[in-house]
Amino acid sequence: MNQKGQSLLEVLIATALIGMVVVGLMGGVVVGILGTNSVDQGTTATNIARSQMEFVKSQEGYQPDLSNYPLISEIPAGYSVAVSGVEITPGYLQKITVTVFDSDGQSLFTLEGYKTNR
Repeated sequence: MNQKGQSLLEVLIATALIGMVVVGLMGGVVVGILGTNSVDQGTTATNIARSQMEFVKSQEGYQPDLSNYPLISEIPAGYSVAVSGVEITPGYLQKITVTVFDSDGQSLFTLEGYKTNR
């Protein structure tokens, strides 16, 4: 018996298999994109926190009122920063905490460091 083409059933099965493979691949692409966005947001938050901490540490003098430390000027849209702290040794050592939040107010990254009165 000499066949000169594909039967309709064979074409439908092949199309269904190709469709399932494409849907599986697209699901993987979506997961990859979401993962990349999450990592990018975390990296941005980390960089903001580090910049803010260095900015606080570079300020002249020693401020007992931690709410007086200014924030960095270049905070990307969709992020906010809070600086808080406690005096460890009054007049000499402060523990500084910098927290970066997303636009929904969810904490993304917290960094702690120390500032001394030099």
